Amino acid sequence: MVMKRMLPQILICFMLLFSVSCVEKEDHIDYQQASLIDITQAEKNLEVRLASLFGESRFIPLMEIAEIDALASIDKVIEHKNKFFVLDKKKSNILVFDQSGKFLNKVGIRGGGPKEYESIFDFDIDKKNDEIIILDAQIRLTIYNSKNDFVRKVDFKGFYPESLSVLAPNVLACSIGYIEPGQYAIKIVDTKTGTPTGYFGKYPDDYDDYKSFGLSGGMNKSADKVYFTYKSSSVILSLDNELNFTPVYRFNFGPKTWPEEQKFDLPGFDAKTNARDVAYLTNKYYVDSNMIAFSFINESMYNLAYYFKDADKTYIPQNKADDLTLRFLEIPVGKSSTSEYISGLQFERFEIYKELSDEFTGVLQNINPDLLPALDSLNYENSDLLFFYNFN
Repeated sequence: MVMKRMLPQILICFMLLFSVSCVEKEDHIDYQQASLIDITQAEKNLEVRLASLFGESRFIPLMEIAEIDALASIDKVIEHKNKFFVLDKKKSNILVFDQSGKFLNKVGIRGGGPKEYESIFDFDIDKKNDEIIILDAQIRLTIYNSKNDFVRKVDFKGFYPESLSVLAPNVLACSIGYIEPGQYAIKIVDTKTGTPTGYFGKYPDDYDDYKSFGLSGGMNKSADKVYFTYKSSSVILSLDNELNFTPVYRFNFGPKTWPEEQKFDLPGFDAKTNARDVAYLTNKYYVDSNMIAFSFINESMYNLAYYFKDADKTYIPQNKADDLTLRFLEIPVGKSSTSEYISGLQFERFEIYKELSDEFTGVLQNINPDLLPALDSLNYENSDLLFFYNFN
């Protein structure tokens, strides 16, 4: 009986020790051990045409979507049980397609009912438990399975994530958007209860709460690994299942790069952002074992680039047509079960980009001769396709 009464106290002590150890790990991170990507070193830049970087590729049109559910954006794609789960943040929908691109169903129902979700800020899939986990209105998890059965809702207690990533079965990493003094940038959450079980990235106790960070900071999941950057930071950290954070990449965008040692001076960073007098990594990047696709702001310019680890080379477009094509492809939104990168291509953006450069379509033709006719055949009723590709 004594042991039973002591058990809750023991668990609380364990959780406290666990959270403290996470902070101690963060405090001793050596950011200099991260690989430096320095775009100012001309000898490390690939001066080639964009199309020459691409290897084998394929695509599937997304078909038979009801007009009311037509995709407004393709923000994330996860393959699970031979289906593609496609997140449309603008409409708060997750659409499910088979391997041929045929529409199967939407995940869940949007509404205010007990088995419905209010809005989707992000989602991930706990593949071992077959759970599609929705970050619902930043205040709860709403969970379905791949058969579209409702599983459960789990309310958060006093924190409001902006994104989430599955770390392990029943374990989520939640990136917190609105940070207050002494709070943490990431909370590790039990998906059964919504209870935080670990913490990382404590903000200073005297830090003034601030919510404007440009396009910087946050959490990304790439090829089943979780990555994180502080607001205003240009260092990417990896997070493993043991809650170890390891610096993997740091960036130098030139003299305007916001200093890492000033990452908590968010008012100062915001002032520089408004004045268009700063360079920094944005929250759109995709990290793989051999490549990172990333975007950055340099003063007033939004740029996209690739870094190839084995060659230690960075690709930045050298002409308008290649730049437009890379912007059209954007940062990959997922990876297939056969390790292909996935981009979501949409008819309306294709029509706009065609008007901006006559050479844009030529670049697409060189990447995949069948892609251009497929894009030309799209219309406002059948307006999307998934593009799968590898690099040479």
